[in-house]
Amino acid sequence: MPLHLLPKKSWHLGNSANIARVKRDEAQAAAQLEAEEQRMQEEDAARRTAILRGETPPPLSTPADLAIVAADHSDRRHEHAVDKGERRRKRKRKDEDDTSHEIRLAREDAERGTQVRQRLTRPTTAGDEAVTDEKGHIRLFHEPTTDRDGKDDKRRLEAEKRKREEEDSVGMRFSHAAGYNADKRGPWYVAGPSSGGGQESVGKDAFGREDPRRKDRDQKRVVGSDPMAVMQRAQGELKKVAEDRGRREERRREELRRLDEEREWEAEQRRRRRRRRREEERAPPEDTGRNNITTDMPDTKGTTDMTDTKGTTGTTYPAKTTDVRKALDRGERDTRLAQSVNSSGLFPIGLSI
Repeated sequence: MPLHLLPKKSWHLGNSANIARVKRDEAQAAAQLEAEEQRMQEEDAARRTAILRGETPPPLSTPADLAIVAADHSDRRHEHAVDKGERRRKRKRKDEDDTSHEIRLAREDAERGTQVRQRLTRPTTAGDEAVTDEKGHIRLFHEPTTDRDGKDDKRRLEAEKRKREEEDSVGMRFSHAAGYNADKRGPWYVAGPSSGGGQESVGKDAFGREDPRRKDRDQKRVVGSDPMAVMQRAQGELKKVAEDRGRREERRREELRRLDEEREWEAEQRRRRRRRRREEERAPPEDTGRNNITTDMPDTKGTTDMTDTKGTTGTTYPAKTTDVRKALDRGERDTRLAQSVNSSGLFPIGLSI
């Protein structure tokens, strides 16, 4: 039969003495927590009562005061019942009625609150101000007392007026732009050029010497610093750039038109040469000699002598007249292209001179 020795030990958790000790500690902790909550409620009640009575409320308790409150709380525990701290009602005396009994209880409560407040209130300094006035109204900002005649108010208004005048003489307000409280000259944007008080006369420099070009410089400076003038200049430059771009585009279209004409002329020349070559190929052999070309002797190299209208013997050309015309047409075409390129200043792409 096994022996159950552990429950018999003093340190075992299941020991009856240890269980009772734990329950006792839990009850003591709950009592302390309830006492702390009751103390906080009493302190809040005392502060609210002081505020409603127009008195200075006591400050919140410090850790040093908690020990005093805990000791005092243990002495007053008999005044509270078991049902959630409800106080027991005291009995009436023989020589008092219900009204006197209620007055006595209220006076005792007031004395008890005064004692608690005196015990918890810190000493006030000379600079502290009351939150409420003599009528019980809450006043967050202290106002200076005035005489019956209102002399302090008059002095205060005069001081404020003097301060405002000094600020107006030094600074500027938004209302001044509209001419409010201004002199007879009116606002600055209405006054003419002669009313410039601190400005120098036109035509003189800073040293008082004659400067006839100062007016022009001032005018240029004003125009240069004027945003509208800057915008107008920018607009003019944009128009000028647009016009230059239009002229360049016009020249480009003109050059393209010329190139198209040259290409059409070349295509027409090629068509004519092909047509002439086909006609020569279809013609009989005896019709090949044209344009005053005379054959002196059979030439094995295929060359003949060409004689011009004056009867002089010219340079020896190829036997076929189509080759002569082709060479002449190519030279004339290159000459015309060179002239068009020199006149326009642009060199067409894909053409070689």
